[in-house]
Parts: sequence; structure tokens; C-alpha cells
Amino acid sequence: NPNLNLARTKDGEVGDVDGDGLPDLIDNNSSNQTNGTHSVLRLNRGDGTFSAIALEPNDAAEASDPAAGPFATQIPPGGTFVENLGSYDADLVDLDNDGLPELVRAEISFGALHGGSPRRLRVLRNLGAGAFLEVTSTWLPSQAFAGSPDDLAHMDLNHDGFIDVAVAQLDLGGVALITLLFNQSGMRFAPQVDLAVGSGSNQVHDVFSLDANADGYPDVVAVNTTGPSVMFLSQGGSFAQGQTIEGSTSAYSGEAADMNSDGLDDFVLVGSDSAQVHLNRREAPGSFDVVDFGVPSVPPGQTLYDVELGDLNLDGAVDIGIVRITHVAAGTAVILLNDGSGSFQNATQAGATALLPTIGSFERLSADLLDFDQDGDLDLYLTGANAQGFEDFTGLTPFGRAPNQLFENELLQRGSCDVNADGRIDAADVLLAARIAGGSLTASPEMLARADAAPANRRPTDGVVTAADVLIVARAAKGDPIVVCSPTAVTP
Repeated sequence: NPNLNLARTKDGEVGDVDGDGLPDLIDNNSSNQTNGTHSVLRLNRGDGTFSAIALEPNDAAEASDPAAGPFATQIPPGGTFVENLGSYDADLVDLDNDGLPELVRAEISFGALHGGSPRRLRVLRNLGAGAFLEVTSTWLPSQAFAGSPDDLAHMDLNHDGFIDVAVAQLDLGGVALITLLFNQSGMRFAPQVDLAVGSGSNQVHDVFSLDANADGYPDVVAVNTTGPSVMFLSQGGSFAQGQTIEGSTSAYSGEAADMNSDGLDDFVLVGSDSAQVHLNRREAPGSFDVVDFGVPSVPPGQTLYDVELGDLNLDGAVDIGIVRITHVAAGTAVILLNDGSGSFQNATQAGATALLPTIGSFERLSADLLDFDQDGDLDLYLTGANAQGFEDFTGLTPFGRAPNQLFENELLQRGSCDVNADGRIDAADVLLAARIAGGSLTASPEMLARADAAPANRRPTDGVVTAADVLIVARAAKGDPIVVCSPTAVTP
């Protein structure tokens, strides 16, 4: 359905929305009234596929139209609608400690509004079972953003047991800000606290947290696109004046993790043509050594836009995944593999298409890592586009529509599905898999490995064959393109 799968996705978000233990997806789509689209909730079915539902109605007229929908979100009387706003970020975060994540969205105007502020946050409460209720007025009775809310991060800033939210604001001719929203016992946010990043041309595009000085409290980093980034050190929940991060240059995105396994938080900043790894000094936590990894683009000047950190090759070290705004497929994604010391090898040196052959020449704004098939390794979800649209390739309108892509990590071997090893996958293999699962056939270890095809909450080559494995073999026999059975292990 193009309405659910081809839209202007500014950001992808991952979390267990319905509480079933599986990672779900939200496509944070913009220009919805212009494009005739909606943000999308994708619930993980557990078999390697997702069900999709429009997240919410765009306006009151659509909410009252019996022919529209269905929608995952109910807008109460007096509530706010998404309308034609743009949103570069949405966070799934459990605000009320009930085990289900709420959705917080940063929104800016992409056109005339029917009401409400052109720069705002909205809060959708998770009701369970994949349903939300819009509760912005309860959580934010008043809000005022001098700049455009562009990015969100969440953390427990003051150690009260409730998750708080930080908002990065792009400067609109005044002062660039980080806005802190302190969670009041899971019921509402306190009045916002603004941290000034600096005046002039500062453009805060991203915000993240880390315990920089190892005092147990999260510190906050403002990622600046027009100059050095700025760190605010926590003083037990309040914050000192921002300090310029030594060695940092203009960047669009940042994330924190322990990059060299020394027990201290490090962080990564990505900008135009480089990934900067800031390694925390053990002798002086809160000061950093900077290692710059050049990632030149072809053609030059294409921006590295979003970074995601995770152990992609299961060697115990945190690797780096980056996406770039470019129309050149080979340069769309960058993967840097960590040797464990904080030094990296560019696995996409020969181009992203060597590792991700179907990536396509679409701009990418967001990268997310998740184990969507529960096979023990991290998969990659890429979303876009920005100014580019699908019409650049097809002649279709309107603008800003491009397909999102989910890439399965094939590091871990999945059973070949060719249970009888005759060189093809057909009904005979399905029957054998069913007999093994039912206990009527005692299979050799080799046959067990071939039949063990399903990503059922474990690494697939564990020698256990269940109904989930039978389902995967059956789908492979039917030629389902989503099912990829792999007789040999390959690098991710």
C-alpha cells in the first residue's frame, strides 16, 4: 500500500510498542496532507514481517470520516492533530513507568495550520495492544519554543526514577537552545528549562546524553551544525554552563557508547565528510581524545546525517552505522567496524552497494539498529527522504516520497530450508520440517540445522525445530521474497 510504505519519512523509531517482546517500528512521516500519507506504526509479527497501520488522523475531518483509517491513535475532543507538520524526530519512551512506551514527537510547520503552534511537541500515550491516545495538553499545558524543535533524547536527568526528555532547538535568528522537560512522577512535564548553546548562527541539530565525568548523572551534548558542539555537565540534575567540546567540528548527529571497552562513556559525532570518535580519558574522565575517521563522499560535500551505534559483527565491540544525504547509492550508508580499541575499518570502503546491494539512490535521513527477526544479530532500518522524492525516478508526484528499507544482518547462519538437501525448497522440505517439529522424525544434526530456519527468539542454528521453523520453510517453498534462507554464514 503506497500510503503506508511510500511517504516522506524524516525519522524511523524502534521500540516494543505492544509489549510482546518484539521490536516494532514507527515511520515518522511529514507533509502528510500534501502527500496524502500518515505516519505509520509497524507491529512486528514475530515471523520476520510487520503489520502496518496509519498512526493517527491528520485532521478533525479525517478523524470523523468513517471511510478513513483505521488509525492507531485516538484524538480526544480538544486534542491536537498532526496536520501538515514536519517532524525530524520522534522518541518512544515510557513516561509513566507502566512498561509501555509513549510517543513524543518534535514538530515544525510545513504549511498553514488550522490551529495550534507551528513549533511544538506532541505526546501520545500508549494504551497497549498497539493503540495510542493523544495527551499533549495533559503533559504540556504550555510550551514555547523560540527555535524549531528538531531532535529528542530521553534519560533520567535527576535520578527520580522517571524518564525526562531533552529537545534540540534549531536557532531561528536568536539563541540556539537545549530544552529540558523534567518528568513529574509520570503525570506531566514541569515547566521547560532552557540551556543556551550560544548566539549567532548556532544550529543545534541533535541532542544526546552520556555520563562524561563518571559521576553517575547523565550529561547533555548539543550537536551543532555550524561550529563546535557543546556539552552541559550535570550537577545532580541541574546543569553548568555549556562547554565547547575540544576538537569538535560542525556535525549533524551524535551518539554515546563505550567504544573501547574501558568502562567509560565515549561518543561519536558525524558531519560532512568525517566521523569523530571522542574517547574518554581514564586518567581524567570528562576530557577526551579525538580520533577523526575521514569518510569522503562522491560527489564531494554530501552530508553524513545520522549515526547509530551497535555491535554489528558480534565481536563485543561497538560499531558505527551512518547514513548520508546523497543521490548516489554507493555513498548512502557507511559502516565502520570497531577492532575493540576504538579504531575502525570502513566495511563500505568499496561502496554501500557492495554490502547492501539493493540500497538504491535515495537520500537517507535516519538509521536504526534492531534485531527484528530475533536471531541474535542487529539488522538495519534506513528511512528518508528529504528534498528528494520518488518522482525523481518515476515521474510521480508529490515530493519527498521514497521507500524505506530494512536490511537483515546475515552474520548468523539461518537454516537452508532445503531440509532433504536435494538442491531445492519445496513441499517435501515442508513435510520433513513438520515431522521433525512434531517429533515423528528423528533427524540427523545436519538435517536439524537445515530445518532450523525461524528467528524465534534465539539464534537459529540451535538445533531446535518448532512450528515457527516449519512456517519459514513453507514460505520459502512458496517463493516468499521476504524469506531468505542462508546455507552459509556471511559477514554482515
